Amino acid sequence: MRLTILMVGVLLTWTVPAAAADDAVASLRVLVEQTRSLKAAFEQSVEDSQSKRILRSSGRLELLRPGRFRWDYQKPYPQQIVADGERIWIYDTELEQVTVKPLSTALGSAPSLLLSGGIELDASFTYQPMGTRDGAEWVELIPKEPDSNFEKVRIGFVKRKLSTMELVDSFGQLTRFRFTEVEVDPPVAAARFQFVPPAGVDVVGQ
Repeated sequence: MRLTILMVGVLLTWTVPAAAADDAVASLRVLVEQTRSLKAAFEQSVEDSQSKRILRSSGRLELLRPGRFRWDYQKPYPQQIVADGERIWIYDTELEQVTVKPLSTALGSAPSLLLSGGIELDASFTYQPMGTRDGAEWVELIPKEPDSNFEKVRIGFVKRKLSTMELVDSFGQLTRFRFTEVEVDPPVAAARFQFVPPAGVDVVGQ
């Protein structure tokens, strides 16, 4: 699978005023515990352990809690990742292949599940505010599961709205998502998360 949701840390300078710390944690709780739906455009970049960019892509994201989301990648090539609450479907249009897995086994406590609900924040992560950088207030999360596919997640908020998500994996890769045109709790039809494999494509895992 060419698409991976992973990422690596960079050396940063942080300032941590008390108000920013409170805002970052409060924004995280609103995102994870209270937000019911979300729409946004995103740009994704992946850097290796030497900070060399190895992937850049963009598209749109939609969430409907609990457990439903779709990442529609538009550039550099189209790809869809759709979770219907029970399964996750990954459609590579170039390969004409769909991979389907149970949502629980495919994601565990992965960042998409963090955004789309279905986890308890305090039970799944330890977290702390990281101060202000690039006009955003940041919080860092460390997964409590030892076999998680990432080591840490950093989430940035601008005016309490999701702005950036950074993920660090055990190999030193950094995946960064920058979100724009963010809509919180917009109307989203449940039908948007019902995936039907196109005729003629290979379906793996069903």
